[in-house]
Parts: sequence; C-alpha cells; structure tokens
Amino acid sequence: MAYMEEIIGQARREGATDVHMVVGGSPVMRVGGRLQGIGESKLTSSDTLEILLSLMGEVQKEQYEESGECEFTVSLQRAGRCRVNVYKQQGGTALSFRLLGESAPSLEELGIPPEAARLCGMKEGLILVTGPRGSGRTSALAAMVREINSRLAVHVLTLEKTLEYRHVREAAFISQREWKKDFVDFEQALREVSRLDADVVVVDQIENAKTLEASISAAREGHLVLAAVCGSEMEEILTSLMTFCPEHKEEMRRSLERVLLATLELSREQGKTTCHVLSGK
Repeated sequence: MAYMEEIIGQARREGATDVHMVVGGSPVMRVGGRLQGIGESKLTSSDTLEILLSLMGEVQKEQYEESGECEFTVSLQRAGRCRVNVYKQQGGTALSFRLLGESAPSLEELGIPPEAARLCGMKEGLILVTGPRGSGRTSALAAMVREINSRLAVHVLTLEKTLEYRHVREAAFISQREWKKDFVDFEQALREVSRLDADVVVVDQIENAKTLEASISAAREGHLVLAAVCGSEMEEILTSLMTFCPEHKEEMRRSLERVLLATLELSREQGKTTCHVLSGK
C-alpha cells in the first residue's frame, strides 16, 4: 500500500488524471492528455500480486477470478480516492487508476454550460449525458447532483456501477446505490424508484435497451432522470441501443422524444473536457 500511495501521490502532484501499471513495465501517468513514465522500476508478477492483495476485497477477488477483470474504488490514506480497473493482458495482470477528487466537481469546473444548471431544476424528463470513454460522463453526472444538492430539497437516488463520488447531504436527501452491493439489476432498480419516493434518478451507464426503456418509463412517471450513454453521436447511440430490441425501435424512439429534455455531449481533447448542450424539446 505504501508503494501505491507513493505512485498515486506523485501522479496527483504532477496533475495526472490516470495511472497505468503492467507486469514487465514501469508505471505511466496521463498528464494533459499525454502519457509519461513514473520512475524506471519495472513491475514484477509478485509486485502486482502484492498490490492486488492490498487493494481488493473478497468480492473483487471473486469477480476477477471469474471474469478476468473487475472495477472498484479505493481510498488511499495519503493519496486520495481512485477508481481501479484490473484486467488481464498477455497472461499477466494490468491495472488502471482514475484519480478522483474528494468531492464532486462543479459544473463550472468541468466547463459545462450554465444551461445545464437550469436543466437540473426540472421536475421530470430525461437528460442524457453522452460522450466517448474518458470524456468525463461520470464526473458530469456528479456535478449535476452537486448542483441539485446545493439548492433543491429533493430525494436524489443514484444507481452506480462504482461509487466514484460520495455526496454529503446539503439541501437534498441523497441515496447512493452501488451495483452488486445494493442492487443486481439496473432495470429492476429503476422499476422501484417510485416506491422509494425518488424525485431525481441518476443512472451512471445505460448499456442496453432494457435499461433505456426503464429510464424512459421513470421519466414518464414524473421523475427527473439523468443518465449516461457511451457514444458521440445521438443517432449512433440510438442505433446501437435499438439493436437489442429492433422490433420496438420506432416505439422506443417516439417514447424517447416525448421525455428527452436535453443531451449533454461531452468530448475530450488534449486532456480538456468540452460540453455542448443540445435541446431535446
């Protein structure tokens, strides 16, 4: 653990966003969108095993042994919170760390237009946050929750694959549910939001048509739904999602058009996130 705190601590001081480790190579970090090395010591298999044992709990170990990959967050005493992705490559183990802040960023800090703050005050409908991997979709959702929490007395319910940011109650009451710890199925969890008296529902990743359909249904039932989708073009995203249920493609498209308030399109160039807000209605 001391080794990890040293590496992650150095990366934070250098302003890095990510750190990558692989057996047989020295650690690298991403600063300003570019990769650069951290020291010259190369990791051995025993080094990697020691790191894994210090970071992973029993649930993560079982998931890694079963699928060859897993994702979780960890808090390092002297280096802060990180999202960790562990995966196998060329018969060995590799690790990727996304360095997280202690608190959610603001919309302004992320460069998200002021229009998004107004959208956060809507009472119902669907707001999609889109962009390629690494564009900051999770951070954007967290910033929107922070905006809501700062001024609205509502119940915010989040459904997250990994809890990257922990929100402290201000104006809002916030319930954060983590996949495989607090629920096992996004679709089923979305069906239950009315019974949990949620005003705002946050879905950190729509990966299939069933989750999209459940998100649309929640919006039609009077909830404000904030959801992230991986992709850069809305038509491309819809086409991809609709492949899961082509027989309902047009019906779902019409339902989406009825509830869609706006799309926040994120992109990342040279280490900087940009955002465009596209009105859905």
